[in-house]
Amino acid sequence: MYNTLSNLFCLSLLLCAFQSSGQVKAAFDNSTFNNLRVGESSFVTSNLVSYEDAINEYSSIKGNPYIYEDYKLAILEDNESLLMDSVLLKYDIYNNELCVLNANSKMLTLDKSEYKSFTFIEDSISYAKVNPNYGNQFKQVIFHSEDFVLFKEVKISLIDKTKHVAGTEINDRRFKRKSKYFIYSEGNGLQEVKLKKKKFHKYLPTVYRALWVVHIRKNKDFKLKDEADYGEALRYLEAQE
Repeated sequence: MYNTLSNLFCLSLLLCAFQSSGQVKAAFDNSTFNNLRVGESSFVTSNLVSYEDAINEYSSIKGNPYIYEDYKLAILEDNESLLMDSVLLKYDIYNNELCVLNANSKMLTLDKSEYKSFTFIEDSISYAKVNPNYGNQFKQVIFHSEDFVLFKEVKISLIDKTKHVAGTEINDRRFKRKSKYFIYSEGNGLQEVKLKKKKFHKYLPTVYRALWVVHIRKNKDFKLKDEADYGEALRYLEAQE
């Protein structure tokens, strides 16, 4: 099976096996900007611009293209499973850039192909490369087991419209977010899912379907209001196997 599922098992270790922050600083001191990115002032014409220029362009656009607008402490895992603790990190979803601050508080973009996951320490939410079809993009992992991964995909698009208000032309430029949920498994591949309590079990591997009906769908104690509740419910089912 694709190595993603086995790699995701390392996520459970992220909060208990740290390397020193000194190692982190040394690793990032020599990082450099990747030179060309698709920036979006000229995004309409798909011109390549530096990522620094793209960041400057963001200031003229409402909203932001990041998971979190500010840098957050995170644990970063590279392809050799080295865990780097207390990295100040933010992830640019729109341009697919993994940004960190080095020891001198300089922003650096990392080579995404060298890293497989990161976890924000504050909320313990993890992001990983969950499917080969997504290449080096990181997706939010809601639940993972030996059988499947439930993840959230957030797509950010640029809306660029011109409005006429009281005879004045106003340029409305903003980032728009849209979220979808997917399950990836060896047997069923990639499938989009809806977080609906009565139907969710239809997307699950066979072993989980009956358990969902018995323990979750008919159990009024599971309210399932958001994605975190679905992750908790699946972890509960995993314990029932």
